[in-house]
Amino acid sequence: MIDVECLPDGQRTSLAEVGFTFDGSTDWLPGNLDEDYMNGPNETILYNSILDRGCLYQFNIAVNFSVQSFLSSVFSGSVWEDPYGNIYGDLIQQMIYNMGNASFESVNSTFANISEAMTQHMRKNGVVNFSAPAVGQAP
Repeated sequence: MIDVECLPDGQRTSLAEVGFTFDGSTDWLPGNLDEDYMNGPNETILYNSILDRGCLYQFNIAVNFSVQSFLSSVFSGSVWEDPYGNIYGDLIQQMIYNMGNASFESVNSTFANISEAMTQHMRKNGVVNFSAPAVGQAP
């Protein structure tokens, strides 16, 4: 992911030239800079300059598979309610189900909290051999 707010105008222009679209709807651009766009020497310079500015957030494929595997195990299962109002099933799903009071807003809020927790963990701990922990105070 690229933090658009971190980029100077020249880098935004260069990214647009290699295929990125800036529509103003988000501060983040998804994309795999390593494989999708960075094929020539100019693109390599662009990639390195974005990386040096700290505007690029990425992790390797092993981390991606680890996160995917963990989340799929956490969110697989079911929740059910018996005729007496007792809720059964995995505790995490029960929390999302919210005793039958789940709404779009509550589910959205739950996943926003999960996303924030994962982000804070990654920033706090870094990934050995890839990044140092972030320094500063979390929002």
